[in-house]
Amino acid sequence: MMMVSEITEPVANKQLALEDKAHQLEAMPVEERVTHWRALEPEEKAAVLSFFHAEPRRAIFDQCNEEELLDIGLQLTGSELAEIFEELPEETLFQIVKRLDTERKEQYQSLMRFESHQVGRYLSEDVYTLPVNTSVFRARRLLQGQSYGYLNHCYLVSRNNRFVGAVALLGLSQSDGIGSLRHLIDESIKPIVADTEIDEAITQLELSGYAALPVVDNQGVLLGVFNMAKAMHAQRETAEALLLATAGMDEDEDLFAPIRTVIKDRALWLGINLITAVLASTFIGLFEASLAEIVALAVLMPIVASMGGITGSQTLAMIIRRMALNQITDENRHLILRREVMVGFVNGLLWAVLGGLLALTWFGDARVGIALAIGLFVNICVAAWCGMSVPLMLKRLGIDPAISGSVILTTITDIVGFVSFLGSATLIMWQLS
Repeated sequence: MMMVSEITEPVANKQLALEDKAHQLEAMPVEERVTHWRALEPEEKAAVLSFFHAEPRRAIFDQCNEEELLDIGLQLTGSELAEIFEELPEETLFQIVKRLDTERKEQYQSLMRFESHQVGRYLSEDVYTLPVNTSVFRARRLLQGQSYGYLNHCYLVSRNNRFVGAVALLGLSQSDGIGSLRHLIDESIKPIVADTEIDEAITQLELSGYAALPVVDNQGVLLGVFNMAKAMHAQRETAEALLLATAGMDEDEDLFAPIRTVIKDRALWLGINLITAVLASTFIGLFEASLAEIVALAVLMPIVASMGGITGSQTLAMIIRRMALNQITDENRHLILRREVMVGFVNGLLWAVLGGLLALTWFGDARVGIALAIGLFVNICVAAWCGMSVPLMLKRLGIDPAISGSVILTTITDIVGFVSFLGSATLIMWQLS
């Protein structure tokens, strides 16, 4: 078990990256976190907070007075302030923005024009721009000795800063030095519009094969670049959010948040799950007499629910992934739905036969074997169809299918599975009686 003393020594290490220090500070109880945060160098105290999750950062802000908050804010860059603004008191934020120098204020205001799910909030302003009529010779002199980092290109702009094109730095260095940069424009570089969804922007960057792409507003004005570092940061945030959201949790939750706060945050999701469980149990209760007569039905119920759930989850995961890559369109979704239903039909038929034979061998009762076969076949077919239809429906309603899809799908497959299995068993018993 790691003791807090084992964590604090690396935090004081000046060679440690700010992001690593933030992670270690978040692993401390609130009182010790604040103490060790205050012990950091003045220039680190502000910058390290931009790497915190929201709740641990708010816990530190709650221990700071107005003067400390102003001091923190005035040491941040515009992009760092955009990361933490939601945890700052409104009046304090207003005073910070008011006192920022022009460059940082413009950077902050530029980022805040966009929502957190748009690529405009993930801009890097580490970009080389040159007027479009710059000569190759002059461009070489201006860029000589520069550190390129993620940049493979310099960007050409018009007088009003509209993006004109990109010139490969390698091509520029190897050219004969004659003529204008306009003649060296790389036509394969296509800018990303700043209000593009972040997932789509990441896909564009990956497909481009470059480490960075220019970002423009709707008028074509160059705002900055979207690079691999920003893309990885956005992907990590999205992955954390989705992983925890499927369990009804917030990725910004403080590890040492007050118990009352944690209980309140998690109670809603537990309540939703209770409702879905009660709904499934209500349908089971309709077949109480059948369960009382043939106890084997109760033993086999989890098999029907599990097979349907797994089938639906496989389709759901595939569809959500393809939706994220923008590969599901109005033109192909019917073909994909037909394919998934066909896969579900064949799998349903296969496992219905195997499941029915298993039940017959296990319990020696043909009624149970036939009922299980029908339940498996119906549930697997319905699960395959719902795994495709549910995320498309949720997206149309503006609900994230990655968060809500699994809950809805599980509820449907449980109810359909139990009704088809117990219902068919009841019908068979009624016919035989």
